[in-house]
Amino acid sequence: HGNKVRIAEQNVIHSPLPQGQQWTRELEMVVENGCYTLKDTFDDTTILGWMIQTEDTEYSLPQPEIAGELLKISGARLEN
Repeated sequence: HGNKVRIAEQNVIHSPLPQGQQWTRELEMVVENGCYTLKDTFDDTTILGWMIQTEDTEYSLPQPEIAGELLKISGARLEN
């Protein structure tokens, strides 16, 4: 299968993911002279950065704590 990176991102293809799949795309990763390059599959997108998920928290940032009330979805009617 070669070197690939599974990407979890906003669903750019606007369709449900297959049952049990937790990533949207797999991108080819090329390792050459100690450098890593990801081959994007879209011509009109840019990879802005990435995160590494491991059990080792040495280089991780704390998860932000957001009050539940701020995440509440609600609606309102506006006068014409």
